[in-house]
Amino acid sequence: MQREPSIHKVALLHVAKDLPKSVERYVEEGKDQGLGEGEAWAVAWSRYCKYKEPGSPHCQRPPSDYLTNQK
Repeated sequence: MQREPSIHKVALLHVAKDLPKSVERYVEEGKDQGLGEGEAWAVAWSRYCKYKEPGSPHCQRPPSDYLTNQK
């Protein structure tokens, strides 16, 4: 029986050709800090869209909508 790919792997395959290197780095940093796979990707994209490249076509919301739970 073949397993269905996770939603994260499907999403990664969808954007892999355009995946910014900094997002990959942010994901690894998050996982190194103990975040789960999904949370690491969410935080990585939020960091990228808020601070690194808010005007990127990958970022659909205004920068103020990312990382809203930070103190």
